[in-house]
Amino acid sequence: MKTDKYRLDYMFSYWIFAAYILFYFHIIPYNPKYILILGVIFNLIQFLIFIWREVSYIRLLLFTFINVCIKIIPIYTIWNTTVTRNDNIFYLELFFVYLIWIFINDVNIKKIYFSTKDTEHSLTTPLSNLIIEIFNK
Repeated sequence: MKTDKYRLDYMFSYWIFAAYILFYFHIIPYNPKYILILGVIFNLIQFLIFIWREVSYIRLLLFTFINVCIKIIPIYTIWNTTVTRNDNIFYLELFFVYLIWIFINDVNIKKIYFSTKDTEHSLTTPLSNLIIEIFNK
């Protein structure tokens, strides 16, 4: 199983954020508002699990900061836009492509999304791993 802690493609949140950027700059027509909201709900569940498992405060802070940047701010910028059925179908299909990608790359989804170990090799999120490494140098 691969566990490269800098692989953005292993986390669906970054796929959604990339789609948001493409939508925001009118490169694709598919509005990610609802999938971003679902992402926030999922992240709230993750956050509660992290608190329950007593994850370090720095990790909770980084997790929150990154998710505000890649989900809350994007939701705010597209809040007044309309979502269509085609938008939802597109993101459902994108999620299935993501699952296939994860399977092909032999990635353990549970380890990616619910790992709570504060170790050097912990697969928190690629951006939080990068930030921690930058500040530890």
